[in-house]
Amino acid sequence: MKKIVNPEEISGHQKGMERELPFRVPDHYFEDFQARLSARMEAEESGLSGKKVSLFIYMKPVLGLAAAFAAVILLVYFPVRLMTGEKELAANNTVGEEEKIINLVEYVDDHTFFNLLNEEDNDSGLEGRDLEMYIASNYSDYDIFLETQK
Repeated sequence: MKKIVNPEEISGHQKGMERELPFRVPDHYFEDFQARLSARMEAEESGLSGKKVSLFIYMKPVLGLAAAFAAVILLVYFPVRLMTGEKELAANNTVGEEEKIINLVEYVDDHTFFNLLNEEDNDSGLEGRDLEMYIASNYSDYDIFLETQK
């Protein structure tokens, strides 16, 4: 790679060419500059800036967000709801009796659970389901295990 040392080697640069700035100030710009500046400062001080700000300018972003949320709801929520149907959603959310029993028995040891169901000398008069619910809600697995080891 060749190193450029002389400005004459740069393309477009010629000897004797004057350097001229590409930007210019418009003719007669500074002749009435002071008058224009003072008039503008007076207008700003008096509050007559010429621009009126309406409520719509402030509310435009808020209205845009509201429209975006409404579009998402219309394009996603309602079609999904129409396709699946409200009755199917309600039917799928119901918990069956088997699931309730599984939820109750989930925290009780198997051995303890079967012993409680098979005992025939229940003096309290509680049925199996009532006993299950009482044990599941009042005792931990560790407490039940300790009671069975006595």
